[in-house]
Amino acid sequence: MEELISKGKLDMALIAKPDHRKEMTPKSILEDEVILVAHKDFDLNCEIHNFDNGNQWIELESLHKAKIPFILSPPRTILGKLARSYFRDISPPVMAINQNCSAEMAVALAEEGLGVAFNYRSCSRANSNLKSYSIGSSKRFVPLLLKYPTDNDDYKCRSTLLLAELIKAYFEQK
Repeated sequence: MEELISKGKLDMALIAKPDHRKEMTPKSILEDEVILVAHKDFDLNCEIHNFDNGNQWIELESLHKAKIPFILSPPRTILGKLARSYFRDISPPVMAINQNCSAEMAVALAEEGLGVAFNYRSCSRANSNLKSYSIGSSKRFVPLLLKYPTDNDDYKCRSTLLLAELIKAYFEQK
C-alpha cells in the first residue's frame, strides 16, 4: 500500500504495523486495541475484572487454564500472528477449534457460542449477543500507521490531510 501511495494510485491507507520502523514519527503512529469477543452467555470460567469506565478485562492465562477454546485467524495475518505471540509463553499449547478463520468469521463463530475470538476494537460492532474484553489490565495494542502524500499544494492532498486529522481524532478518543 505504501508503494501505491508513493505512485499516486492510492490517496491514503491505515496500515497495521506491529513491526513499525523506528524512523517513523510518533505522530504518524496510532493504536488499535486487540480485544477478545465471546457470546454474552459463553461461560468463560475465569475471573472477569472491571475498569472504572465499565469495560471489562480478562487475563489470557486464566482463559487458557480454564481450557476455553479459541478461534484464531491464520498465522500469516497480523491478528493471527499477534494472538499466537500472546500465547508464546503459556503452556500447554492453546486449544483452538479453528486456526484459519478470517477475523470476521472468527467473530461470527464466537457470536454463535463456539469459543473466544480476537478482534480489533475499531472493528467491533454493537451487538447485543457479543461481549468484548480487553486483554489484561494494561490492554494489548497494535500500532497503526496512517500513510498519505504530504504535498500541500494539491487540493486532493489538502482534503486527504483533513481526513487524516479526522481519523487520528477518532483513534485518539478510543
